[in-house]
Amino acid sequence: MRKLRFAAVLVAVSGAVLAAGAPAANADYGPLAEYQITFSQNCNNPSFCLGGQGGLGGDWGWAVLNTDGTGDLQITFCGHAPGLGGGAGHEAVDIEGWTIDSANGVFEITDASDPSFVGDTPIPAAPGHYNLHPAHGVTIEITVKKIPGR
Repeated sequence: MRKLRFAAVLVAVSGAVLAAGAPAANADYGPLAEYQITFSQNCNNPSFCLGGQGGLGGDWGWAVLNTDGTGDLQITFCGHAPGLGGGAGHEAVDIEGWTIDSANGVFEITDASDPSFVGDTPIPAAPGHYNLHPAHGVTIEITVKKIPGR
């Protein structure tokens, strides 16, 4: 279900990226940190979420991408489907390779401790704050901060 939700975010973001230009948080992730990323997706619209199959809930997390091609990702997710139940979870992912997919303008994970995260992400590679509402009851927030001088 997490992978489907991640794919739904990719479709929504790539179809309607709206930059608002708000400043990003400036935490210190370490001497190699090049990008700091935060994201949240909340879906309370059963008609939109996962094609109307009732996948309500969300994903929240942060990532750091380092100048040496590595990084870290922390993601927490919660979901429920009426009549089917639900649950929550957390995953820590070691990013062992990343790049920018210049054709799509997004970050691409090329190698990770969890192979389900490998591939183009829904995260725009351009620094900024992205606030998306692809449907009623659906909110996606993404902040990308490029650390100066790296």
